[in-house]
Amino acid sequence: MYNGATWTLNLLRCDTVFISRIHINSHENFNNDGIDIDAKNVVITNSIIDCDDDAICFKSHSRDFIVENVAVSNCVISSNCSFIKFETATLGGFKNITITNCVMKKCTASKLRNWNKFLSKFGVTDAITGIGGISLEAVDGGFADQIAISNLSMTDVQTPIFIRVGHRNKDEQKSYIKNVIISNVTATSASWITNSITCVEGHILKNITLRDCYFNLKACTDEKSALKSLETFVPEKVSTYPENRMFGTLLPAYGFFLRRVDNLTMDNVQMSYFGGNDQRHVVFGENIRGLRMMNCIWQKPFGSAESIKLKNSEKPYIFNCKEVKESFLQ
Repeated sequence: MYNGATWTLNLLRCDTVFISRIHINSHENFNNDGIDIDAKNVVITNSIIDCDDDAICFKSHSRDFIVENVAVSNCVISSNCSFIKFETATLGGFKNITITNCVMKKCTASKLRNWNKFLSKFGVTDAITGIGGISLEAVDGGFADQIAISNLSMTDVQTPIFIRVGHRNKDEQKSYIKNVIISNVTATSASWITNSITCVEGHILKNITLRDCYFNLKACTDEKSALKSLETFVPEKVSTYPENRMFGTLLPAYGFFLRRVDNLTMDNVQMSYFGGNDQRHVVFGENIRGLRMMNCIWQKPFGSAESIKLKNSEKPYIFNCKEVKESFLQ
């Protein structure tokens, strides 16, 4: 499938779909998604997707239809936006979904984005790069539950992990994300835009596990901005379109920025930075309950910032973790 006019392959209200050994290359339009999934009982495997907008994109356009029982595996994925995205159309929900054994890399083309010019203040210098590796969002009154993502290798991505619960809908319906496992991921970032897991007040984000993940992250070499981020309040942005740069400011950690997460486990999560010195915290969190960090290794910030900084949070459980001075994921 070559250069669709809009979304390249759209599965809308389908039930029982098998997709295997297809090739998508679409770079002529801003909304050239690869495969959009608003369907049930779907298997996608052994395919190559290279597109300008989101590559594998889950959408939920209606509250009376749940996107569920989907398995994606053994694909090579390239995008100038998000490689894997649970979309901003989240009126219903996503349940019982697995994504495994996928390679994520730079696109063959980027005719429209120019991220290196548009996002230079966030350290993006590459002409071709994806926005997010795993973008998991519930912002319209919907939900994501029982999501398992594993065995991914990603390069050329600004932000490897972006999880967001927001409130864009006009009614009082609450969104939630829970019971998510992300494991066996190795990622090299292409910006200073930190991994983030955040939730707005009154909504639910809980039971998130990161296990056996290696994050080699681009250091913020703008010393003034890095130091300023340690003192700057990150705005809530309750109804803003969810994307890695949505907060409009440099986040105060190079590893993870956390807000209103319950029961978050990091087991053998390794984080270091490259390309210079980064003075931000490794992990910064607000209103965090039940943070467990076990068997982790991280490169300490360059300077005096604490590695783990939490505000208005329960005391974290930290076991068998190690801090090192030098970058170790090169």
